[in-house]
Amino acid sequence: MTSAHVQQSRTPTLVHGMFAAAAAHPRAGFTFQDISGTETFHSFKQLLEETERSAAGLQALGLRKGDRVALLTQDPAEFVITFLGAVRAGIIPVPLYPPPPLGGFDAYVAQIRKMLAVAQPAALVGSERLEELDVHALGLPLATPIARIQELLSQAGPMRACDIDPDDVVFLQFTSGSTGTPRAVIVTHRALVANIDCFMEEALGADPQFDKGVSWLPLHHDMGLIGFVLGPVCRGVPVVLIPTLRFVKAPGVWLEAIHRHRATITFAPNFAFALALRRLRPAECARWDLSCLKALGCGAEPIRPDLIASFFAQLGPSTGLRASAFMPAYGLAESTLAVAIRRLSEPLRIERVDRDAFERDGHALPARPGHPALEHIGHGEAFRGHRIAIRSSQGTPMPSGQEGEIWIHGPSVCEGYVGDETTWRELCRDGWLNTGDRGYLSDNHLFVTGRSKDLIILNGRNVHPQSLEWSIGQIQGVRPQGVVAFAISGATTEEIVIALEARTTDSTTLVTAVEETVYDLVAARPAAVLVLSSGSLPRTTSGKLRRANVRQQYLDGGLRDLQLVADP
Repeated sequence: MTSAHVQQSRTPTLVHGMFAAAAAHPRAGFTFQDISGTETFHSFKQLLEETERSAAGLQALGLRKGDRVALLTQDPAEFVITFLGAVRAGIIPVPLYPPPPLGGFDAYVAQIRKMLAVAQPAALVGSERLEELDVHALGLPLATPIARIQELLSQAGPMRACDIDPDDVVFLQFTSGSTGTPRAVIVTHRALVANIDCFMEEALGADPQFDKGVSWLPLHHDMGLIGFVLGPVCRGVPVVLIPTLRFVKAPGVWLEAIHRHRATITFAPNFAFALALRRLRPAECARWDLSCLKALGCGAEPIRPDLIASFFAQLGPSTGLRASAFMPAYGLAESTLAVAIRRLSEPLRIERVDRDAFERDGHALPARPGHPALEHIGHGEAFRGHRIAIRSSQGTPMPSGQEGEIWIHGPSVCEGYVGDETTWRELCRDGWLNTGDRGYLSDNHLFVTGRSKDLIILNGRNVHPQSLEWSIGQIQGVRPQGVVAFAISGATTEEIVIALEARTTDSTTLVTAVEETVYDLVAARPAAVLVLSSGSLPRTTSGKLRRANVRQQYLDGGLRDLQLVADP
């Protein structure tokens, strides 16, 4: 496809953006790190040539426009080149999460099999450990082509030109919280470009001449893929991409890359800030100059104000990291990526609300001196052309400051789920999407408080599990990112169960500390506290704990077998 042809498109597509960015910013591009930290630079102009080869390779497998190809690799360069090559050929990439580095391979294969059953790809391409994935075990038809990415890139034949329409599907995005039957969101060029316009321009004010991103986020996940690959390649903003496993092993490589490349934009979920605090030493932090960061974003789960405050308190004084750079973000795959992000031109909003009033009636009233309080972080206003509404469980609009279900409307809302129109119709009505999350609006700014399905109703009070989990995570001997609180039915009200991963074998002392903490917070003791070994709790492909799965395992009796034996 020529750049002239692309420019005739009535609405820009991702392919249009790739050509435009390469023409306008020929020296910008992606810097790919491998697992050892060795860096390789690919300009956006060079990427056009490389993606044309990968597109030709996919076409040589017999794939045509509209076919789906499952993509499985941990290598950032291979992922980006193959993904974008598929898009240029009108082939729909389906990113899969890579195998776990240690153990759990059987469970991994079982989940991938479910994802492939939903996506029904015409081919599977990848690199690492592909030989371990038996076609029969994955449930793919025997005739399904399976190829290594390096084989695709060695194709010498030219790419067959393909017309791309704004309403064509760009890719399928599995939701990070997929459990049971996975849900694959249908993302079109139109929705993608609309969302990129919002977060790259309206929120970040991204300038290719000034800005540079750094990311270790998984590329199979929407925040890593759209936020740091598709948005930048569409706008010509350079990015340094670090393998996720490299960050997990040594979180300092994230901040080191920001320092060395003078990056201005980076994003991460809560657990990354917690991991950095736990693993980084003050002397190590003092080596970095992070004053270059204009946007340090946090999203993918409810944000912990105390954790973010601790992060800036520890790193800010020695690194020059500015508190004004912090950008709370809220989004979900069903709305492409972002729904609301705090604008850099506005102050950070943190509301301290009366805990009793909020848990009893959902009213976000100002905290009273000497009374228990909750802190909520503002995520900014709706993007231009988008709307956010708060509704009751019956669909009634809620006034400002009243908690309810978060509904969204706008061009970023996706087309639906693959093969599950019934569920989508239940969630999306008249263009309004029920996100499944809870929150409230204050001065038109969104404050996210939790998930509707996770809410615990205790003696008529609404208790968000995150508030319990955050407090329990501060107890000595508890893994901070390894706590799940959930509700079970009781005789007169719901009851609380706590499952946690421990750093100690003294489970008796730990249970007592947890019971006291929960009582202090909600004036009721948990029905059960399960103390588990590290790694026992199930997580999503993006690392978040699966509360629904943990609850079901508890009800089925599976978690009891994992409990540590209490010390005598």
